[in-house]
Amino acid sequence: MVAAAGPGINIVIAVLSAITIRLLKLTSPDVDRYLMFIPQRMMPPDASMILFPIIGMLWFSVVLNVVLAIINLIPIPPADGGRIIVGLLPRKQAAAYSRIEPVGIFLIIAIVMFNPMGIMNRVIWPLITAIVDLLIY
Repeated sequence: MVAAAGPGINIVIAVLSAITIRLLKLTSPDVDRYLMFIPQRMMPPDASMILFPIIGMLWFSVVLNVVLAIINLIPIPPADGGRIIVGLLPRKQAAAYSRIEPVGIFLIIAIVMFNPMGIMNRVIWPLITAIVDLLIY
């Protein structure tokens, strides 16, 4: 349960940020337009100097926290996903699985940096995009 707390709080923060964006959409019609500019790292010329940065920070909060939650749930120890798997397995299998922990961080880095078999392009990024789109748009 402790291992699930990290990704869980990331999801909670992403959801709260998305709810705040949705509430701001009710108060200002410009929010939807700002949300089209932010992923492109652009600013509309007539953007509000207060609302636009707030929407930008909330958007980045959603994206960052979803990315952290998904990457943290990769089922390789020492990531939280690996620790969750170890907690669910029977003792003997858990001990065997947890032996990859000393090299696990290198496996995670290799997956993220080198994208073997297109894991990042086929699985992780589409999942992140789907969750962010579900929360914000």
